[in-house]
Amino acid sequence: MEKSPDRFNPSDSQYKKVEDLPKEHQKEFVNVPDEQGGGFLRKEAGYPLLEAKIEGIIKNDPDALKNRMEKLYQEALEISSDREKMRESIKENGFIIQYASEEIKADRKFVFEAVKQNGHVLQFVSENFKADKEIVLEAVKQNGHVLQFVSENFKADKEIVLEAVKQNGHVLQFVSENFKADKEIVLEAVKQDGQALQYASEELKADREIVLEAVKQDCRGFYYVPDELKNDLLFLVEVAKANPKAFLYVPENIREKIGI
Repeated sequence: MEKSPDRFNPSDSQYKKVEDLPKEHQKEFVNVPDEQGGGFLRKEAGYPLLEAKIEGIIKNDPDALKNRMEKLYQEALEISSDREKMRESIKENGFIIQYASEEIKADRKFVFEAVKQNGHVLQFVSENFKADKEIVLEAVKQNGHVLQFVSENFKADKEIVLEAVKQNGHVLQFVSENFKADKEIVLEAVKQDGQALQYASEELKADREIVLEAVKQDCRGFYYVPDELKNDLLFLVEVAKANPKAFLYVPENIREKIGI
């Protein structure tokens, strides 16, 4: 019986830190500082440590956290009207632009820097900037998922779609059917994430070049390949070269014949 794609296993030795994990799972974990042993753990597993830290802060001063936040807020207000300080802050955290003065929020250079640092900022900028192709392009380059939030006009723009799938192959699920049937776009998507093959058109799921690129990146991409290719012995020779682990999804009768 053919196996379904492997479930994500965070204990896999290939994962050393959060940045090594599949993008769709990174938000579930936090890195552990080297001085505390390194590695990473699920966010909820770190809550007891965080709770203990909070209790330590407020133990002698119940208002300690409130005072720290008031100070941080005042610093943010001061920065909001200082163009140079705001520029430097945005380069470190694009979301800071939300606290900027209206003058700065209306400044294209600042908005460009903000989306360059964090593409999701595009959701919070004014409509005229959302209609600015250069800004949208910079946003999807930084975070392909932003493609979900752009106008239909830009979702139909091949240059923007191409940059988005290069950054995150799974974005292929949000594009129009004609782009799912566009070999150049699908090829870039599977190069970034082999499992993006599941969103390609039926014709491209059977495209040998695309399939090989998909399994090179992630063996699980082979799960979405049509039976015709899964039973093509000559093509399976190429698959074996590209990624032997893809044979997890080869028909059982073929696996048995080669002793798997």
